[in-house]
Amino acid sequence: MIRVHAPGKIMLTGEWAILEPGNTCIALPTQKHLVATLTPSDRYTIYAPELLKNPITLLRDATTLSIHPAHSEYEQKLLHPSLIAAQHALQVSTTSPYLQTPWQLTITSTLTDPTTQQKYGLGSSAATTVAIIKALHAFYFPHLPLDHATCMERSLSAHSQAQGNCGSGFDTAIATWGQPLHYTNTPEERTKPTLIQLPKELSILVGYSGSSAHTPTLIRHMMHHKNDNPLDYAHAINAINDLVTQIHTALCNNHNDELVHLINQNQTALDELAKIIKLTLTTPALNDMIQRARTYGVMTLKSYSEARQNAYLTD
Repeated sequence: MIRVHAPGKIMLTGEWAILEPGNTCIALPTQKHLVATLTPSDRYTIYAPELLKNPITLLRDATTLSIHPAHSEYEQKLLHPSLIAAQHALQVSTTSPYLQTPWQLTITSTLTDPTTQQKYGLGSSAATTVAIIKALHAFYFPHLPLDHATCMERSLSAHSQAQGNCGSGFDTAIATWGQPLHYTNTPEERTKPTLIQLPKELSILVGYSGSSAHTPTLIRHMMHHKNDNPLDYAHAINAINDLVTQIHTALCNNHNDELVHLINQNQTALDELAKIIKLTLTTPALNDMIQRARTYGVMTLKSYSEARQNAYLTD
């Protein structure tokens, strides 16, 4: 049995700015995660017990996988990213002696709400892709380790095909490396992020408001207003990107007081960007969480709009 763990992600700094080529962000793995388990079988099946009542049998034709048309549109849409990731793994495994061995793939996750099945916005699609790419590589090539850079390249390609684009790719990087990263959005640097050691006394608590944003819609909205107001947009994005560099330095040097100050500045910069692009980055539920956190002495906090979350930093 092969078992692969892929964490979710939270961005500490660099939101929205990371979408621009050449910009950077600092992102962290979460304790919430996804696990892909792979076992030999007499047929190809995929199962997500939190989301599906029964395993679903897959049809294979060379390196193509599909679901029988009799299955519902919900099931086909749900499993689409997983099928694309598996197909990518098959396409690079044609020399494996185990290529014709069927398998059962089981995906379990704490990246979705178990009651509503709603995503938390922690990068579950990227985590799914990475976990499947790693698991199938281990299945087809048990004695050949998969390095992080190659896994990142394959996962980005699969994720892009499944979703139409892969955005900046930082969520895929976090799922691949599973460590805090200083990440740069260029084709050359995507596979070479810098690992970060967080201060031991730093605690980060992520709160969830109960609703997840639809990132592609927000990005389209932002790009529309970017074109309407390019100079102010560029100024706001550059301000956020500059803060990423300063926060990275503070983290590396264990300057915690400076870190708190800079993260507060980062939130101010995000608020300015929100005004320019006419995009609401907070909700009443988020604001209520902020007030409650301050009541209990949180050092600093920031909103994370992609998942309608707040990150609370405490000492």
